[in-house]
Amino acid sequence: MKTAEEVILEVVNERQGDKGTVIGAACAVRFVKEGLDVDDFPELLDKLVGEGKLLEIEYRLPPHCGQNLSYKTKSFYLPARTEASMKGRKGAASSLRIVPW
Repeated sequence: MKTAEEVILEVVNERQGDKGTVIGAACAVRFVKEGLDVDDFPELLDKLVGEGKLLEIEYRLPPHCGQNLSYKTKSFYLPARTEASMKGRKGAASSLRIVPW
C-alpha cells in the first residue's frame, strides 16, 4: 500500500505539474483506490514542498481575467528539480519572487 505522499508525488510527476485543484481531484481518485483516508491534503502538499519534493508556484490573476478571483492566490505544483522561468512581453510580468524554504 502506498502512502498519501507517494500518491501525490506520482500524480504530479505523471501530469508533469498542474494546478493544485486538478492535482487534488486526481489524487482523490487514487486515494480511494489505495484505501487511504486523507483529510489533510493541503497540509501534505505544504509538507512535500517544505521537504523539497515538490515545487510550488503561487500566483494571482489580474482583475480583468474574469470571475473576480484576483483576490485569490492559486498554486501550480511541479516535480522537484524542475527548472522554471517566466516569459512574456516586456512589462507583461510584474514580479517574480523566489522564496526558499
